[in-house]
Amino acid sequence: MRLVRQYSYYYTSSQFSFFSRNYLFFASRIVIKQALSQSMKNQLKQILVCPKCLGSVQFNKDIILCLSCGLNMHFVGGKPNMTIDTRLEKTETNSSPVENQHLTIDLGAGARSTGAINVDIRPLNNIDIIANVLYLPFASESIERVVLNQVIEHFNHQEAQRLLTELKRVTIPGGVIEIWTPNFLSIGILMAWLFGRIDWSNPDSPSIYTPLTGGQEYPENVHKSYWTADLLKLYIERAGLVVEEISTDQRFSTKFHPGWIIRALTPKRRGQLYLKVRKLPKSGKVDDLKPMKITDPWLGYKFPQAVDSTDL
Repeated sequence: MRLVRQYSYYYTSSQFSFFSRNYLFFASRIVIKQALSQSMKNQLKQILVCPKCLGSVQFNKDIILCLSCGLNMHFVGGKPNMTIDTRLEKTETNSSPVENQHLTIDLGAGARSTGAINVDIRPLNNIDIIANVLYLPFASESIERVVLNQVIEHFNHQEAQRLLTELKRVTIPGGVIEIWTPNFLSIGILMAWLFGRIDWSNPDSPSIYTPLTGGQEYPENVHKSYWTADLLKLYIERAGLVVEEISTDQRFSTKFHPGWIIRALTPKRRGQLYLKVRKLPKSGKVDDLKPMKITDPWLGYKFPQAVDSTDL
């Protein structure tokens, strides 16, 4: 498997594909894979709601019917199509309460398949649900852990605020939202500005710095917003969420190389930001949040064991 070069890190071509595909745009279709177990199908039916009004849905042979607004969602190629353009302004979840759903959803999962429910814009083999992340078809307070890996930068700032508000809605009290996004303060961006080297990470559409622009190999893969830790924290807090941890991929770089000293002195200048975000418990008090240890914070993403001094 060939290696693909980036200023801040190396990763394989398959790993690059999940960076370039991890976002959701302009669709709100749901696909339940035939490979899903019956228990998973039953779980999905408990938490799936109408994306337009958040009402309960009824699964029939040929259609999915919203019992509240009457929206008919038809199957296309054996897959239910739940595309909507906007959500009704006044919505209230009319579905039955969801209990004991310790579920993880991976939004923009691409080829990762790390969540109990994997969501992406395209019906890839490993994807469980295709949905517009701004109008998720999940009942309120039904998900314990949300993974948002290389997604938020594909939305403009107003959409990003709406996205964070939507994630707060679907997350249970005390639940966790994990966000990864390129770091606008990374040394890699400075290197690109200083030297203007062509980034050949995607040979079909070379750019100056792919983590800044997106791969752009198809229309949706364009970065519309740039984030620092402080700016993202501001948007998160505006959504009524609490930032519990801010870090970068610095802590995952352990092997010594010529650029290690610079990296150690500038930990906030690494290529990737990681923010662990919590939804307040029902008491509304931060002190009442129960510890939630994340044992796989990068969900299998393997950082380089050997890089040269230019990869800062």
